Amino acid sequence: MTAILPADCTADTPPAMLIPGTVLPIATNIFLTGGWNVTCFQAGPHNFGITASVVPSSPTVVDPNSANNSASGSLSFDVS
Repeated sequence: MTAILPADCTADTPPAMLIPGTVLPIATNIFLTGGWNVTCFQAGPHNFGITASVVPSSPTVVDPNSANNSASGSLSFDVS
């Protein structure tokens, strides 16, 4: 997962987070969580984004639908 931060914000953990060794069952939705402590240095509206993707851990793993291997989302709020 990767956090996309506004220019005036920093995170105390790296923006990219790897979650190794997670087994994904076939045809089953799962939820993974991550978190960042973010500090912004200017007040006002801020837009944040998150992207996530999965990659097979072995070249012998065949994914019949690689189009569903990533997702993204965003949120906006005022920093005061």
